Amino acid sequence: LCAAHTNDALTGTVLDIRHIPLKRATILCVNIGNDEIYVQTPLRKDISINDEVWLFFKKYHFFDKDSGRRIRSYPKEPGIEH
Repeated sequence: LCAAHTNDALTGTVLDIRHIPLKRATILCVNIGNDEIYVQTPLRKDISINDEVWLFFKKYHFFDKDSGRRIRSYPKEPGIEH
């Protein structure tokens, strides 16, 4: 998550939030255009549903909609077919 909008960030709206204290993580479901994506960030209590957020991706994965299988990752990971 970016603290503010930048030219290389995507803007989205938070649809759902799951806090996972044991992993010190927060999982956000974010709407970007017509798509929903899931974002993992360090534990955050300052984000609410319907907040506007800005996303910059260091790493991301693509999944097959039917099987749920990961089909591609960026940056490329060893052992994953691309």
